[in-house]
Amino acid sequence: MVQTSFADIVLNPLLSLNPLIVIALLSFILALVINILYKFLTNQALMKGLKEEMKEYQKRIRKEKGNPAEMARLQKLAMSANMKYMMQSMRPTLITFLPAILLIGWFSAHLSVDTIMPNQEFTSTLTFDADVSGNVTAVPPENLTVVGESTRQIESSKAVFRFQALEEGDYLIKYRLGDSEFTKDVYVTNQQGLHATVQENVNRDGVKTITIDHKKKTYFTIPGFNYNAGWLLTYFILVSVFSLGLRRIMKLH
Repeated sequence: MVQTSFADIVLNPLLSLNPLIVIALLSFILALVINILYKFLTNQALMKGLKEEMKEYQKRIRKEKGNPAEMARLQKLAMSANMKYMMQSMRPTLITFLPAILLIGWFSAHLSVDTIMPNQEFTSTLTFDADVSGNVTAVPPENLTVVGESTRQIESSKAVFRFQALEEGDYLIKYRLGDSEFTKDVYVTNQQGLHATVQENVNRDGVKTITIDHKKKTYFTIPGFNYNAGWLLTYFILVSVFSLGLRRIMKLH
């Protein structure tokens, strides 16, 4: 498995750390960069004045509830001030959009599921078109063994195989259905955050997908809802908290 993107080259060394620490660290750095750009790319005096102006309009609108014409006039002025405020904040938002997207993509690729390690059993699921029936056979490479039967009957348009790798490596598993052959790679390593593509969309000869069934990585449980939060919710919560905190510390408007 090789590093194929700029984000991988820069960020993959962080994979030796605890995943939650990685998300927290990168969320803080992103929030800090956003707020620094926000400070220097916006007219803070103007934005402070616009915020105060909008608050004043809201107060006056509440006082003019019995005067529809005056309320409409004040609402129009408030909307105009709000538009000016949004235009000021648009530039730093656009500049930080690409780094944020790259970071989200890297989180998704490396911190969403658990790594498959040597001697750990894992499953691979094949899904088929509704009219496909019969048996499918898995042919593993050297140092990767099938746990149980290597030939499975297709049931409910799917077949599940269990494997175990004896050592680290990048393995290519072959699957045979009639005269057709399909392949799916799996990366086995002791280093967290590295794995091959989880799902392969085949869509030929009756086979729809081949998936390596990684366990979803969870970071905390929401009390009362029995919901295990993944990387995305964890990231959004942390980056929001850091952004609001830094905004207060830096006294941004």
